[in-house]
Amino acid sequence: MHDQSIFPKRNSFSGIFLLTTTAIGVASAANAQEMMTDLGALGSGFSSKAHGVSADGAVVVGQSGSSVGTRAFRWDAANGMVDLGTSTGGSYSIAAGVSADGSVIVAQSHSGVGLNAFRWDAGSGMVSLGTLTGGTVSRAFGVSADGYVTVGYADSFGDDRAFTYHSTMLDLLNSQIAIGQSAADQAAAVGMRNAVMNFSLNRELTVNRPAATTADGPATLPMALRLEA
Repeated sequence: MHDQSIFPKRNSFSGIFLLTTTAIGVASAANAQEMMTDLGALGSGFSSKAHGVSADGAVVVGQSGSSVGTRAFRWDAANGMVDLGTSTGGSYSIAAGVSADGSVIVAQSHSGVGLNAFRWDAGSGMVSLGTLTGGTVSRAFGVSADGYVTVGYADSFGDDRAFTYHSTMLDLLNSQIAIGQSAADQAAAVGMRNAVMNFSLNRELTVNRPAATTADGPATLPMALRLEA
C-alpha cells in the first residue's frame, strides 16, 4: 500500500494554517503583523496538509482527509478548500506543487492500475502524465513557475528515475545527451531525444576551438550542424 503523503511522517496534527503578513497603517516592515489562518479540511475531514503555495501566497495546495478518503485540494480566500478529485476509479490523490500564479497544480493519484503523476488546471481538470517505459508508477513533486514543466520520479524496469514532463515524460538521466564532435554523433544525439529535425552541413562556421593534431595527422576542422526544427 502506498504511503498517502509526499513527506516523511511526523507527529499527527489537525488542520493546516496559512501564515500571512498584514500591513497596519503604513506599509513598512516595522508595522507588519503576521497572521496564521486555519484553512480547515474537506467536508467531514479532520486533518489536512499543505505542500505548496503560489508565488503571491494566494493559493495553497495539499491533501485533506474527507468522507471518501484523502483528496488533493486547492485553497484560496474566495473559494475556500476545493476537492480536485482523483483519477478515474482512483482511491486517493495528493497535490504536491503549484505554479507561480496558482493556475497549474501537479499531483499524484492512485487508481486500480497504480500510482500516477497528474497535472491539474481549471480547463482540463486532472490529467494523467503517464509513466516511463517499463514502469507502472509515477509521482509529481514540482512544477515550473509558468506551469510548463513538471518534475518528479517514475519507475522504469525496476529502478526509480527522475523525470521532466512537457507533452511527454522524459527520463532526466537520458535527457542529458552528450553531444559528440562529429556530425554523425550530433545527429545520433538528437535522435536519442526523439526530435524530428532536418540536418544541413556548413563548412563556413568559424572554428571555436584550437585545431588539434593526432598521430594520424592534422585533425579535420569541425563542421557546423544547423538544426532546422
